[in-house]
Amino acid sequence: MPETNPSQIIVIGSGSAVIQEKRFSPSFLWQVGGKNVLFDCGWGTGLGLVRAGIKLQGLDHILISHPHADHLAGLISILHAIHVSGVYYPATKKTNQLFLHGYPGFMQDYETLRKMMFPERVEEFEIKVDEFTDEVKDYDGLLIKSCQVPHMPEHFVTVSFRVEVGDQSVVNSGDCGFNQSLINLSRKADLLVCEACIPPALFTQGPRPNHLSPFECGQIASLAQVKRLVLTHLYDNFTEEEAKAEVAKNYSGSMILAADQMAVGL
Repeated sequence: MPETNPSQIIVIGSGSAVIQEKRFSPSFLWQVGGKNVLFDCGWGTGLGLVRAGIKLQGLDHILISHPHADHLAGLISILHAIHVSGVYYPATKKTNQLFLHGYPGFMQDYETLRKMMFPERVEEFEIKVDEFTDEVKDYDGLLIKSCQVPHMPEHFVTVSFRVEVGDQSVVNSGDCGFNQSLINLSRKADLLVCEACIPPALFTQGPRPNHLSPFECGQIASLAQVKRLVLTHLYDNFTEEEAKAEVAKNYSGSMILAADQMAVGL
């Protein structure tokens, strides 16, 4: 179980859409200022949170970058589990508000999933759903910034999120190709959690429009002058040494290859 830290990232899932034994789909938690902020929520997220010692009732904000299953599939199961836990173990009931933040169209997707998987409106706490494009919203000192990024634009809009609390900032790329908007959003962030699923061998054939390579993650981190870079969305099709070598071609800062249950202090 990760050690207690006043401000830390816990990697819940460092994998991809492929179901792997040691990697859940992309998701990480930022514990900061007494809040639990969850970025993305694919398959395995609920179990990963429990394994990390995080009570699901303690979640305050959940940010969803886009509707692919490896970023969204775990959301309703978590909400359902929070409710059922409160029924059978009354002491665990959640009473404080939960904020759900997502891409354009997220409200409708959320309602569709609720109707299919958890149609009862039985929560004893309020759920507030917001959509983001390119904007800034303040939630009692927790500042959320977003930008649209290229991933699958012919099907849906994808957003990257930046969360700021005090003088600390964390950015989640979500899934995307190389783009200036993510560089601008990540400017001087304390931590950039960046997808890096294109292996170096494939990148030599040219960049991809909807995913990033370690080389491009290093470019983004360098141009944005981020303090630390975490690579995630991994298929285990390149080694940590290969990733570090590719990142170092552009970025001289600290780089971490994510692993499930890893804790990174800010």
